Amino acid sequence: MSIYREWGFSDNPFQTNVLPPSELGRSLLVGRENEWFRLRKKLENPPRLPTIEGLNGVGKSSLVNVASFDCYEAFLRDPEKPMLLPCRKLFQLNPQVDLEVFVSDVYHEVVQTLIEQASYIEGGHIEVDPAKEKLDRWLNSPLYHTFNAGGAGASFGYGTIANLSDGFSRSGFIRAARGWLEEIFPTPQEGAVVCVIDNLELLQTSEKAREQLEALRDELLSVHGLRWVLCGALGIVLGVAASPRLEGVLEPPIEVGGVESERVTEVFNSRIETFRESEHFYIPIMPNDFQRLYRILFYNLRSLLGHIDSYCQWVAEASEQPPISEDEKARWFEEWLREACQSAYESANSQLKPRAWEVFEDAIAIDGSFSPSDYEDFRFNSVAAFRPHVRDLEAAGLVVSTQDEGDKRRKTIQVTPKGWLVQEGMRRA
Repeated sequence: MSIYREWGFSDNPFQTNVLPPSELGRSLLVGRENEWFRLRKKLENPPRLPTIEGLNGVGKSSLVNVASFDCYEAFLRDPEKPMLLPCRKLFQLNPQVDLEVFVSDVYHEVVQTLIEQASYIEGGHIEVDPAKEKLDRWLNSPLYHTFNAGGAGASFGYGTIANLSDGFSRSGFIRAARGWLEEIFPTPQEGAVVCVIDNLELLQTSEKAREQLEALRDELLSVHGLRWVLCGALGIVLGVAASPRLEGVLEPPIEVGGVESERVTEVFNSRIETFRESEHFYIPIMPNDFQRLYRILFYNLRSLLGHIDSYCQWVAEASEQPPISEDEKARWFEEWLREACQSAYESANSQLKPRAWEVFEDAIAIDGSFSPSDYEDFRFNSVAAFRPHVRDLEAAGLVVSTQDEGDKRRKTIQVTPKGWLVQEGMRRA
């Protein structure tokens, strides 16, 4: 049995999964009211596509899932609103992706989303208002019954060929899928399936991101019935938006930072309340230590949840008698934190030379965000002299970076949560 079941929870309350487009996701999304409102307005007002920018782990994908779910529920309450339906899968691009296969995978997942949600509604889970013409076009379309009979039900993904048993070729399947989307959503104002391209920074440079998105503009980004949201970190969305071929297609990014420190205890409480199974539960950490670790990790929520999960595992393995009182919990957490900081520091110290450490300390002093063109601030004579030390810090996991060929001044290098944990270890030494 998992430790969380033993402690009175239905599941791990500190799981780092992207929040789902559901009531559960809504209950766990805390401190995002402003970003949620702005994204919903952009989703409901086509044709330009919303974009979101923020550090890895701040919750960009969760925000999109919950906002699109809320848009869909708003339609079910009021048929005059656009029918925006969250796709069941998030998509990612990388430098090696085969764009033709990527396009096929998108249409497969979109069709599967429409089939699954239609089956859910027809199963009586949602009371369908006969006045909702958009739902009628969807649920009574001949293509719905064709796809549901088996043509779209076969599984395929990157690097494989679809087993389209009803006689569809790949191109025929895509044409049919696009036809169904146009049938359900004849105009952008009617709605769309909301799809997300996440982690654009995986393309490593804004130039590569522009190339791939430009290639997908007509195949996916401008297709009737698909409403895309692009998410990325390290300034890459701004770099993409500079593309002439994407001008007028993309909205300026909504910038998502960390949840306010004063509100992060609400995150803690919402997760405890959502996953506890009774009044009698146990958790070895206090809300104030949850908040303290959040500040140490420079407001990275995903990293915070992952570290708290590690702490809980550490407690479970350390003794059959875990801490009970508040004082005991505080002492145990402090001991774990000291060990975690020391371990992170020793790992980095085995890889770095003194000059790289100086760069790291200078980066911390400016809140952990800088660009290659700032080399003089780090006491270097050129970018070429500066870059090797940044690469060493990347290899040690203390910073992460991408490249923007269009604007060398953009802050495209960031200290990672591991880096901030190392900094805490150095501060304690």
